[in-house]
Amino acid sequence: MSSPIASRDESDPGDQVIRKFRYQHAYGVILSIVMINKSRPYRAIWCEQHEDLLAEREDGCFDAVQVKTRKAETGTWNLTDEAFTKSVYRFIMLDSKFPGRIMRFYFVSNAEYSNSDSKRSSHLSPVKLVGAIRSLANHCDLEGNRAKGFEALRSAIKCDADMLFSVLSRIELVVGPTENAFEDEICHTHLPNLADCQGLTPRSLAKVLNALISLVEIAADVKCADPMRHCVGITSSGEDDPVVLGKRILPADIFHAIRGACDLGVQYPSELATLNLNSGETVRSVLKQKLERGGLWDQFEVMRRKTLIAEAALLEVATRTAEGKQMVSQVENVVLSECAEARLRVSTLTNPLGPHMLIDLQDRLGRIARDAPAKVNYQPYEVLVGVAGLLTDACQVWWSDRFDLEGKQ
Repeated sequence: MSSPIASRDESDPGDQVIRKFRYQHAYGVILSIVMINKSRPYRAIWCEQHEDLLAEREDGCFDAVQVKTRKAETGTWNLTDEAFTKSVYRFIMLDSKFPGRIMRFYFVSNAEYSNSDSKRSSHLSPVKLVGAIRSLANHCDLEGNRAKGFEALRSAIKCDADMLFSVLSRIELVVGPTENAFEDEICHTHLPNLADCQGLTPRSLAKVLNALISLVEIAADVKCADPMRHCVGITSSGEDDPVVLGKRILPADIFHAIRGACDLGVQYPSELATLNLNSGETVRSVLKQKLERGGLWDQFEVMRRKTLIAEAALLEVATRTAEGKQMVSQVENVVLSECAEARLRVSTLTNPLGPHMLIDLQDRLGRIARDAPAKVNYQPYEVLVGVAGLLTDACQVWWSDRFDLEGKQ
């Protein structure tokens, strides 16, 4: 007996439509990454606000983005392809509606653009026409196939030649990620450029991408959950309209989405970093005394080596990135918190407390390294145990009742 789930339904285009929208939203993620990294002077990304995407610049002007997907078998883009002419027409209308506010126009697609030199099709090449216009001051200066292509596009759009020339002089033809693998490309090419995503596992990167695509998708929706939507007049400016503001994505929104997807939990400020990471072997006698008093005399050498590993790892983090001190503070304070909870859990047991506390702490740090690595900036289990050793040396962790240390004032 046949089943409706036994094979793919190739006749229903619904999933393809959803895929195209997801591609557009994913490109919004790419623009957001560009904004965070300051690769372009963007301060906000607007979704489905007069265009597929609007990138608000620091100077108050905008870059407009149209995103179009195309099946590989359809071939490259030509000047007179319907989807291309419609996009150029939208750019012209946007430019006339908001004169002087649109700096650049970006036509983005997964497909390539015709760049043919053949006599029959050279005039239809968007690449050649846009390239020629860049060096000219007026459409009247176009010659040969470039003039022919310009007239073919103008005839298809039915627009003023000066307006078309103005838009084409500011248009960029962009080849985006492939349609079949755009999520993988963003995960492994674009997201790792963000400081908060460096060192993330492939699974975590996928979670981050899904969170960011959802952020763009929500911003692109016409729905608005803000109660203020019923308190603002229909003639109010966009600065007051929660429906319009709901289409805006700010850098803070990106950071919040990333940290939510990674389950970073509480973030400790850099001011809470207290460890001296240049102590070397000079104060390891404190670690030895504490472990021996806690009944862990046989664990000293292992712990000593892990403290050295941890010290080197945290030194590298502290000096490698601008956020290094905060990252060190994060690891230090997460481990310190786990040490305190492990100590409390065994405090009612009989001495020596050290073995019980160490086993509990090892379980805790192992779970963090395995299940919530983003909380400790993806430092491995051995480093986390070594940080517990550093905290012991710094007299912040005790494995027994407190006592007077030899050689300490």
